Order: sequence, then structure tokens, then C-alpha cells
Amino acid sequence: MTVWNEYSKLKSVMIGKRFTEDILRDRFKNTTKEKLDAIVKINNETNEDLDKIQLFLEQEGVRVYRPNLDVYWKLEDKNVTDPGACRDWCFAYGDLIIQTQVSYHQRRFEYLFWEDTFVDLEKQGKILIQFPQSLTRSQKKERQFGSNLSIP
Repeated sequence: MTVWNEYSKLKSVMIGKRFTEDILRDRFKNTTKEKLDAIVKINNETNEDLDKIQLFLEQEGVRVYRPNLDVYWKLEDKNVTDPGACRDWCFAYGDLIIQTQVSYHQRRFEYLFWEDTFVDLEKQGKILIQFPQSLTRSQKKERQFGSNLSIP
């Protein structure tokens, strides 16, 4: 990721994902079937569009990062939104990546869907700065015994 200047060639990009149909049906299980079917249809069409953008960019030689949606099943709080606009909480300048947290309650664990991406970027020599996050209990235990990412 780089923003050295407006003419730099795009090297890597983070593109969000909408939840899978299984996750949506779990997340909105108390919604009427008619509404849920409409949500699923729009969701699936959005994922198709995002997948096409990824394919195009990869054909142009751009490294595309996508979130790991399986994180949803590990979260204790299932009242989360799917990982979309990481631009709201992740900023990059050269080799420096600054990760913050939005105040919107349903987005407070969104960064967890991207943890694999950040690990990969650190391996490439990128510098990751994370501001304090709201961690789940299981993550707090994991942090006690070591993790790939550190929170200052």
C-alpha cells in the first residue's frame, strides 16, 4: 500500500466483503423471511460486484486483500456489521499503517476480519500502529500468551 504521490502505481488494496448467506441468516434470524430474502439477494449481488473488482485488479497485477469472514463465528458479540469500508479506521502512508477504531458499536470488532492481512503486511516490512481496541475475552487471553499483532 502506498500513497507516496498521486501517480504511483497501485500495488495493493483492501476490498471489503459482505457477509455470506449463512452468516446473514444467522445474524438476522429474527427478521421475516421476505425481508431476509431481499437482504440476501442484495448482499450476494454486492459480493459478486466486489469479486469482479478483485479479479480485474489482480489481472492488472495488484495484490488484493479481502477480510476473513469466518471470524464472525468466533466473535462472542454477533451484533457486528460485515467488513466493508476499512478506510474509516485504517490509514496507510508508505510503509506506515495506522489502525484506529470507529465509535460505532457494531463496527468495533471489524478490524478482526482483517488480522490475516495485517500479519501479511507486517511480514513485508510494513509498520503497523494500532490504537487501543475493544478485544473479546478470548482475544485478551490470546494476547497474554503472545500474538502476531501488538497493541501499544
